[in-house]
Amino acid sequence: MNKRIIKDIVGNLDIGIACVALMVLIVLTFLGVVMRYVFANPYVWLEEVQIALFLWVAFLGSSAAFRFKAHVEIGMLVERFPQRVQILLSLFIYAVVSFSLLYLGLKSSDMVAMFIRTNKSTSVLSIPSALIYGVIPVSAALMWINYTVPFLTGLKESLGRMKGEGV
Repeated sequence: MNKRIIKDIVGNLDIGIACVALMVLIVLTFLGVVMRYVFANPYVWLEEVQIALFLWVAFLGSSAAFRFKAHVEIGMLVERFPQRVQILLSLFIYAVVSFSLLYLGLKSSDMVAMFIRTNKSTSVLSIPSALIYGVIPVSAALMWINYTVPFLTGLKESLGRMKGEGV
């Protein structure tokens, strides 16, 4: 396989897993509704699987959203300031987002470690809770990487423009 193809596959693995999880979530939810309301025979295990799939979709989707700059931002406000102020605001925003993602990653890692220590699992299917919630620290790290790389590239470009303009 070509290195570029492998890089694209690995680089979009979060999207692929999130898409599969979303499709399974939709199918299972539909089947759950049919079984509950048409056949009066609900799946008892469905809620556990839905929660796990929803977590995986939300957190892996967030990772991809950072990569494609699809999160909400207030660019219009920042763009009204001079270039120097824009860079300072960008640095401040980067620090806040990075701190938040670091905090999320550390606290969720602690939670997963506790699940591993206590051998906690779901009550019906006995799915290890660490498997379900393990996506959170992984996604926090991916979100930080997907936020940092374009940020540093943009910062370098902004500083280069400032230097070229003699500001």
